[in-house]
Amino acid sequence: MNADGSNQHVIALISTRVSDPTWSPDGQQIAYVGCRRGGECNLFRVNANGSNSLQITSGNFQDWNPDWGNPGIIFASNRGDSQGLWLIQANGNGLQQLTAPDGTGDLYPRWIGFTSAFVFSRSGKSSSDAASDVWSSASFGSTAQQVTKLVVDTTPSVITPLVAGTLANNGWYVSGVVLTWQVSDPESGVASSTGCSQATFSGDTAGVTIVCTATNGVGLTASVPITIKIDKTQPVVSGMPASGCTLWPPNNKLVQVANVTAGDALSGLAPSSFKVTGTSNEPADPKDPQIVITPNGSGGFSVQLQADRLGTGTGRVYTLTATAADLAGNLATATATCTVPHDQGR
Repeated sequence: MNADGSNQHVIALISTRVSDPTWSPDGQQIAYVGCRRGGECNLFRVNANGSNSLQITSGNFQDWNPDWGNPGIIFASNRGDSQGLWLIQANGNGLQQLTAPDGTGDLYPRWIGFTSAFVFSRSGKSSSDAASDVWSSASFGSTAQQVTKLVVDTTPSVITPLVAGTLANNGWYVSGVVLTWQVSDPESGVASSTGCSQATFSGDTAGVTIVCTATNGVGLTASVPITIKIDKTQPVVSGMPASGCTLWPPNNKLVQVANVTAGDALSGLAPSSFKVTGTSNEPADPKDPQIVITPNGSGGFSVQLQADRLGTGTGRVYTLTATAADLAGNLATATATCTVPHDQGR
């Protein structure tokens, strides 16, 4: 057919389909693929005017993608043990295999100029490879070299928070914190990220959440949040006896000297951590308790001490100790003393 559409004529006809035409180097002939219905596809050759048609390859194979160059006709085929590249002369002689890929497929071969070098497309072996990459070979029998490396990336970037600080109980830090991020994508690389800068936290906080978001080279996005909780402050113990606590007269009666409470405004008190204990420097009588510590009904403790001392001693000294821990692990200890003097002069 001329460029204006005139002078149309049939140059080949085989069963149901012909495709992949390629010109001979001198422009006088055309090689093409002819496929029979439900069967094989082979190579054919015909003069440009439609005369002298000849079948070049035969057999129940799928021969595709011919390219006609000075060395002959190179084409892709499933003949042999793999989908490789083959070479044949225009008269059907000299069939030889050029590539035999392992676990892949070679398609679309093209000669490079008037040399014996050629390029082609080779499919990947696994899901981590691209559907196909460009390969080249300098000549027959030489080892093919990969030209492009396109990777199929089906996973987003890997985001890992790195926290420098003293991690204590229940996810609380009891020191200042420096937060950095490790963001990587070994397949397509990290294209952009937000919220992933270094951050420093020095004061107490009930919880601040930072989100690092990264997008990789193929547009997949991942986000990782982290919440930083810092409690560096001990619980507060209050209600202990004041300095100079004294019991008089020594009448053997119990006297309330304290109503002790504890609290923690940030992480909160750890359950069962608040305790109040007492000791005396004089021997105790189990039948006549010197120290009585009882819950006050609101989470604290009421402390009663006996106003008494040995007549032969130098005076009784009570030592009270209160301890409390918060959920972060901070421990508070408070102590106080109360005295029953031997007499008012001592």
